[in-house]
Amino acid sequence: MIRGVLFDLDQTLIDYVKMKSMVAEAAAAAMVDAGLEMNPQQAAIDLFEFYREQGLEGDYPLEEFLRTHQKLNAKILSAGINAFLRVQQVFMEPYPGVRSVLVQLLRRGMKLGVLTDAVPIKAYRRLDAMKLSDCFDVVVSDARKPHPKAFKKALISFQLPPSEVLMVGDMPGRDILGAKKAGLWTCLAKYGYSGSKVSVEADYEIHDFREILSIIDRQANVVVEKAA
Repeated sequence: MIRGVLFDLDQTLIDYVKMKSMVAEAAAAAMVDAGLEMNPQQAAIDLFEFYREQGLEGDYPLEEFLRTHQKLNAKILSAGINAFLRVQQVFMEPYPGVRSVLVQLLRRGMKLGVLTDAVPIKAYRRLDAMKLSDCFDVVVSDARKPHPKAFKKALISFQLPPSEVLMVGDMPGRDILGAKKAGLWTCLAKYGYSGSKVSVEADYEIHDFREILSIIDRQANVVVEKAA
């Protein structure tokens, strides 16, 4: 029976790519208004592509973007940063059903955790912005998935064997592969999945976060049937 659930953060609890797209659009428009000589639409496209190429977790994306365009200017950069922060806070929202499902799982006495490659401060900032910080017994950040060490760390915190824990994530080569190596049940979040070069079959697939409840119920019924 599943008694604990681990969740990836980006593209599992939050549509991080969509948020970054909205942030790029707002920051680009603000920088153009402040004097960046680019078409606003093209600047937004270029900035988002820059995010994707450099990594969505970059610490200084706007500064690096302006430097590559030879447009590094304090006034322009400041306008972009302010727009970035404003829009990021507004669009830092969980996928539909996340809050209600987490509450239901907690009421069932489930152990809940987050396993993310994001560094600690960024992981907690996102959870706090979404008002989800108090839902989790453990947050393992900078996990370096698929290395099994982080998964084992979460299991120790849960005080549960891997056979009683489900990992939910959108990356087969990181979330699913790492969880399988650690002996956990696995669930691929197809709603956040954007393709992968690594083909790893998960035990379950969901197209909506709320489907997690049916997986938990299904597992419980199997245990009851075996006991009978």
